[in-house]
Formats: sequence, C-alpha cells, structure tokens
Amino acid sequence: MSSKYREVRDWVLTQIRLGHYALGDTLPTERELMKRFNVSRNPVQAAMTELAASGYVVRNRRQGTTVASTGMKIDLFKPLSSEVGAAEVGHTHYVVSAKACEASLPHPGDRPNDVATRPVADIERIKIDDLGRPLVYEHALIDLSIVPNILNERLENMVTFSYLKSKSKSDLVARTEVTAKLATEKIAKILEIEAGDAIIQTRRYIENSSGNTIELSEYYFHPYYVHLEVNQIG
Repeated sequence: MSSKYREVRDWVLTQIRLGHYALGDTLPTERELMKRFNVSRNPVQAAMTELAASGYVVRNRRQGTTVASTGMKIDLFKPLSSEVGAAEVGHTHYVVSAKACEASLPHPGDRPNDVATRPVADIERIKIDDLGRPLVYEHALIDLSIVPNILNERLENMVTFSYLKSKSKSDLVARTEVTAKLATEKIAKILEIEAGDAIIQTRRYIENSSGNTIELSEYYFHPYYVHLEVNQIG
C-alpha cells in the first residue's frame, strides 16, 4: 500500500482530533479527498476503510462518512490503565524495555543528584491505538526493595500503583505534577511527532507512609491523538 493512503488517513484523524469534525459530523467525500491529495480513489478508499474498521468513522452510501469516535480517552492520572478508553477504539500496551539499575528516587522539588541511588526497576512502556500509533509513553523507576520480583511479572497492562499497594505494608500516596513541555528528540521519535512540538508531561511520585518515594514515573502524551480527562470520585 502506498504512503498516500496513510497521508489521507492521518489527515482525517488529525482533523477529528483538532475538533474540526465532531461526533456525527460528515467528513469530506471521496471525490473531495481525491482532489485535495491529488490521488486516485484507491488510497482514499483504503484510508476510510481502515478508519471504519478501527471505529473512528461510519460509512453510509446515502449519508456519507461520519465521525463515530474522536479518539482514545485517557485519564490524566491513570494513563496506562487498560480500563480507560473510548469503547469504539481499541488500544494495547507494549514494553519497550525493562531492566534493573541504580537510580535516585527524589521527592517532589528535590534535585536527583542530591539523592542517593538505590536498586530500581527501570521500565519503559507505550500505549498504542489499533492503528499502531503511539498515544502515551511511560518511563518508570520503581524501588526494587519493595517489589523485588516486578521484572518477572507481566508488565504490559500492569497498573503499578495497584501492584505496589498489594506488595507494600503501608499506605501509599501518589503526587502528580502536570507540565507543558517541548518534546525532546527522543520523545518526538517515540511519539512520532516533531522535536519541539508542545506536549503534556505528568510526573508521578508514589510515597509510602514513611515519606519515601518508591516510584517515580513520567508520562508523555501525544498532542493530537488522545483526550485527556480527570476522573474524580467524591
């Protein structure tokens, strides 16, 4: 399949994610897309068929193609939870790397260089949609003295806070910082965006009842392909 179909597909998805087309809105016709991208009907049909199969659009001969989903919904504070998402759009997780190493686990506001290192599990994971596009990148450092066997577990869909809570003998507190940043070259490559693009980063500190940080996780969100929301129970 030529790259033209991906160009059409990604343009349509970007227009939806930027809010130019809302749920139920009618998208440009195949003829209009053919003219816009100067392509034949085949790439356009391939792009729209893939979007329909993935749940983003619905195709109807009389009504045209309409928006069925505006993309993946992600809880800002539970970005890799497999329970959060748009029902119409599939997603999965995969582990980029998982290893043991020495690193510092500072408190919020501390400088990492001022904190002694300790053995940690260094885990990198990515959430992707069913088109294979990256949605969220996670880099987590977790205290191995609390969960010495974590690297032997199935990490793809693990909610690390729940896992730590099940293994810890004390209550845990999560503190999250939310920051707007410019993507570094590494993050841009992972999220398939341009270096310098504006993104949202969250940094989560999990502390035990003694006030020790036992996990430090950073999450980087794709600027277009996700809805960020906060779910509160009160």
